[in-house]
Amino acid sequence: MSSTNNVKSANKETILRAVYKSRSVTKSSLAASASLTVATVNNLVSELCADGICEETGFASGKGRRSALYGINRKYGYIIGLRLTRASLILSTHDLSLTALDVKVIPNDISDVVSSLRKIDEAISERLDALRNRRILGIGVTVPGRTSADGTIIQIPDYSQWNSIQLRKIISGSTDVPIVVDNDTNALVLASGLTGLSGGARSFVYLNCDEGVGAGFMNNGRVFYGSNSQSCEVGHITIDPNGPVCKCGRRGCFQAYVSDAEILRRMNWNGARADNIDKAIRLYGEGNPYARESFSATVSYINMAIRNVIMMFDPELIILRNRWMTALPELFGEVSGAVLRSKTDENDLPIRGKLDILLDGDHKTVDASPACIVMERLFSSVV
Repeated sequence: MSSTNNVKSANKETILRAVYKSRSVTKSSLAASASLTVATVNNLVSELCADGICEETGFASGKGRRSALYGINRKYGYIIGLRLTRASLILSTHDLSLTALDVKVIPNDISDVVSSLRKIDEAISERLDALRNRRILGIGVTVPGRTSADGTIIQIPDYSQWNSIQLRKIISGSTDVPIVVDNDTNALVLASGLTGLSGGARSFVYLNCDEGVGAGFMNNGRVFYGSNSQSCEVGHITIDPNGPVCKCGRRGCFQAYVSDAEILRRMNWNGARADNIDKAIRLYGEGNPYARESFSATVSYINMAIRNVIMMFDPELIILRNRWMTALPELFGEVSGAVLRSKTDENDLPIRGKLDILLDGDHKTVDASPACIVMERLFSSVV
């Protein structure tokens, strides 16, 4: 491809991303935001509309000559999403606005690879059949572990039986629809940007402390993967080499200190009987001292991890996902207070002008995440 074509493709991608972000925008606004001439934007928008991915949505209000508004054509095509979690497969269909048209939860034991692969194949085949008369833009699959660019699972720390499984190749054997496989937290990073959760931040960390502990880093608008696609393994940073055994087999991993199992272990050791995290949350709300002590200890470890994240990545935003903090917002208040101190404490240099934290308690980001890895591929492949 010539340098001229490279420039055109880059400009077209920029315009498409801007149209998507703005939802409804004029050509003159696009030219200003992208630092391109109106003539260039006019040609590129016309091409995108001719391709069908963009469309005219109306006219901007105001005096004088009316300016047309442009947005993404949500019916341009559809994306199949599949999330592999530790206890289920979650199948979804999204339009180009990332609206979930349907969601199906399929119980699944991730430790059984053969059964899981069979269910994945059946679920995708079923959805492909249901959408056989529609344009399918791609299939996005997220997994709770690291993957390579070709869709091979490098490692799921707690389930080594998945290591080296060529998941994309296995799925592609039954369809020619483009397939993208990625780590679930990297997908959440992309979803945070595409759904507007990140508020336009260009460099932010998504810290997911739900089933396990995962992190993803958006570095100046791009997900940071590292040289081996294994960056940001915050959950398996060693806090204490003599600490509790993590599911990965090593001792003292951060994940071992903040897992639901560890919260319950602390409570039960002290005499507060709780056999699941929902009961632990309820006991905390009732003022049980052992529940409060256990959750507070976990918050202190999360604060420690966030301090390390701040020192390593210097983000302008940290997005935290944690189910029990959503249920117990006062505990998130303890975390956000610690982040604020990291921003302003003169004894903790450098002082950071840009640093905020928010709690992602909405399922929209998670639901859209597998579709977002396909959207990202779509944006970058515009020619």
